[in-house]
Amino acid sequence: VLRRAETGSIADQVLTPGDIRGSALVLTSDGWFAAHQSLFDPGVQYDVIVAGTRYPITASTQDPYTGLVFIRTDARNLSPVQLSQDIPEQGELVFTNDAHGATGHTFVPMYVQRSQYHQVATLADYAQSTAELNELMQLTTGEQQRYRSELAFFNVRGQVIGFGAQDETEILAIPARHVNLSFEQ
Repeated sequence: VLRRAETGSIADQVLTPGDIRGSALVLTSDGWFAAHQSLFDPGVQYDVIVAGTRYPITASTQDPYTGLVFIRTDARNLSPVQLSQDIPEQGELVFTNDAHGATGHTFVPMYVQRSQYHQVATLADYAQSTAELNELMQLTTGEQQRYRSELAFFNVRGQVIGFGAQDETEILAIPARHVNLSFEQ
């Protein structure tokens, strides 16, 4: 969970729904997280709260083409998510956790509509992010549902299969293996 940095006030001890910006995924056991850029306001300092302990963000780097921000904290001995290296099959069940601020979560089941979906108009941008990023996954809920692009998508084994790609008309995901390549760069 991300939150504005401590101010030194006694009010820092209390979390309000407005303090919580959203969720981040643990990428490494030594304190690296992935979060969507929409959680951050320019020029504002944030902390990460893990199991009730606050950690200031000590470093960050943004991938402008995936919309992800990789953030570093001093948290250690974390349990990272598993990033799937496989592209799911067409029709495979996947899901996302649609967090509504600090007040609740909704699990949204989806299906892979096309496992290798190319958007010609945006491929040049995505290709600049990583040398091998040349595909997206197209997902469907089977019904019209509001979709937030900053979400991670999971398979039924709990592995992250991808992160939401910026698109207002379709549910698209950048495969996790490409996110991993971006993080390594």
